[in-house]
Amino acid sequence: FSITMTMSVLTRTWCTHRGLHHSLRIYRSSADCRQARPCLFRPNAKSAARWLSQGSSGGGRRAIDDAELTWQLHLFVKDADQTNLNSLVPEVIARVGSFEASAVGKCVNILSKAPGQRGNRALWTALARSAVDNASQFDGHHVALCVNGFSKVPSLFSDKLLWKTLAKVAVSVAGLMSHREVANCVNGFSKVNFLLESRVFWDRLGKTAGEQLRNMSPQGVANCVNGFSKVVRTYNDPALWNHLRRETIAMVPKMSVQHVANCVNGFSKIEALLKNRHLWEALAKAATGFVGTMTEQHVSNCVNGFSKVKLLS
Repeated sequence: FSITMTMSVLTRTWCTHRGLHHSLRIYRSSADCRQARPCLFRPNAKSAARWLSQGSSGGGRRAIDDAELTWQLHLFVKDADQTNLNSLVPEVIARVGSFEASAVGKCVNILSKAPGQRGNRALWTALARSAVDNASQFDGHHVALCVNGFSKVPSLFSDKLLWKTLAKVAVSVAGLMSHREVANCVNGFSKVNFLLESRVFWDRLGKTAGEQLRNMSPQGVANCVNGFSKVVRTYNDPALWNHLRRETIAMVPKMSVQHVANCVNGFSKIEALLKNRHLWEALAKAATGFVGTMTEQHVSNCVNGFSKVKLLS
């Protein structure tokens, strides 16, 4: 055990004894060195709301750091507290220009889960500019958080500076990404139309995904199938698709209805696999089991996908 790990355990124990909520902020250098620092947060959403009621940060309100600000955002989004969230967002917009890289990624990821904020142009423009400014400090985790979050805000798909910057950083740190981070990047970047023609970019992501597939969850595999199927005209690696096929067959029993629908839709675009009986029988069996819980979109994806299969009987 390293000293950092030991201190982490001790910090968690100390906070638990005192009933305090905490988190660890992780900083990674280019050499992948890590330093952890404990951050203590307010215990719950009620105390966060009380803090908001104290007025502006320049008035009687206690000053808080970026870590506590992002924690409060998390609480309000988790509780769907739109009133307090709306009151806190101006604070984010005012401070986002001075955020550290980790705070930018966390805010983007948290706020993307609040449907009521996705149309807030001032908020997302400020977050996008902050992401570009901090990109040189991003590691794989920061990039994945930003790509996953920004990909849920359609108004940003035309922001070429943002997406080209994130793509450049993603390529440079791809080899250091976790399997979850790779899957999120594949899924997120595949929604940005002007990036779909970049062969070099997708070749790098494809190689990284191939190396990480064996570690991915059912959602990660489904995200990769769905994402890479959108760029098949630019990047179509038979070895990657065979690997995805094997992992999908192994993962199908653990997949949700959304994962299965994504896989049916994705694999139906791969001509070389339309006659693979083992793959399509596994997906058909899973889809049949989900029929009673499918949404209209799930049904549409499955019907459209299965209709292209050349051998099912």
